[in-house]
Amino acid sequence: FPVTIHFSRPAVWPSPSLWTDNLVYVNADLSVSPPTLGVATFDGLDANGRAYDGLSPTSRGLADRMSSQAVNLQNLSPADSVYLSFFWQPAGLGEQPESTDSLALEFLAADSLWYGVWSQRGLPVQPFRPQLCGLLHPRYFHSGFRFRFSAYGSLTGLVDLWHLDYVKLARARNVVDTLFTDVAIKEQPNSPLAPYRRIPYRQLLTSPGLYPVSPVSLPVTNLGNSDRNVAHSYTCLDAASGSVVQSVPLQIISPFTAQSSRTIDYPAFPIPAGSSDSLNLDFTYAVQASPDDRRANDTLRTRLSLWNDYRLS
Repeated sequence: FPVTIHFSRPAVWPSPSLWTDNLVYVNADLSVSPPTLGVATFDGLDANGRAYDGLSPTSRGLADRMSSQAVNLQNLSPADSVYLSFFWQPAGLGEQPESTDSLALEFLAADSLWYGVWSQRGLPVQPFRPQLCGLLHPRYFHSGFRFRFSAYGSLTGLVDLWHLDYVKLARARNVVDTLFTDVAIKEQPNSPLAPYRRIPYRQLLTSPGLYPVSPVSLPVTNLGNSDRNVAHSYTCLDAASGSVVQSVPLQIISPFTAQSSRTIDYPAFPIPAGSSDSLNLDFTYAVQASPDDRRANDTLRTRLSLWNDYRLS
């Protein structure tokens, strides 16, 4: 304690060290302009990507749920002004939850009962919203305090989507405490081959004029209440040989305006030719600021794989 949770680690399910179940889908593809890279997506699919109920097209009820590990609050009280905050978004790039659907938050009390503290009915897609919920009752201050998010809606597949990001539980907060000392990567950059993610390698080398390589733009954000000096760097390596294909050494953004987002542009480069029928390029993007509350969302590693197939972005 305090607890701050992002979904920026490369995984499909929430971290078992932080959450007790693995029903939601951790991804960087289905939301629109999240606070930082990676979200937890609630839908009508289970942990294995199967519909909770694939037989009845009208089946509805409790779908995905995400429950925290226990947090010891027994030495605190309502006087410590403990709040849980998070950002939420309906739909994103997926199907919107109807007005009869909902996303709900519950707290586990010392009497082993779950108490509802917040819920939201379905809405069309809109920007991520911050939400703060105070631990206002003494029953929450025990050694086994937990919180859980539950989605209620269709059980038939990838429908009624909700996205969750940046969960924080801490003391000495208030209802407007939505700023964070955090400069972070916000979303994945575009593919250098946009609108493709993959193109057959030999075809790309044979007809490079048909597939021009694009500059790469990396979305980054300053979630704090002050302007910052932010360093950034970028490297592309040939995965097979380890040789540097392109590198942009440490550069400085000064200032990076408070509560703002921007893109960092890196120049295009020619795809290296080789004798193999495939190519793997490893990209590393990094931003640096000090102080910074969360380092896990400051570095992103991606791979561009070229073999014998196409894939759209």
